[in-house]
Amino acid sequence: MAEPGETIEDIAANLLTGVMVFLLGAAMPMLALLQIVSRPDLWTAAPSMKTLLLPAMLVGGIYLGFGGMRWGLRLIRIHLKRLRNRRPSSVSG
Repeated sequence: MAEPGETIEDIAANLLTGVMVFLLGAAMPMLALLQIVSRPDLWTAAPSMKTLLLPAMLVGGIYLGFGGMRWGLRLIRIHLKRLRNRRPSSVSG
């Protein structure tokens, strides 16, 4: 059941937060893919600090992106459940 002092507005705000976290998390892997496609010379050049640092940053960004997507979906699932379990505060009739 929803927490006693939680209003529909609070639940809706948390749902929106979950959606935004998911969308920002989804942007990270797409930015990594854009870097790979737009700069193929870094992937074929001789090893140097610059060419070794970029893949490490991209892998980290992809990992954080999928983590953000997972966290956003978890927030959405939790607050949808709270919205379904919320009892109406006043009954008409």
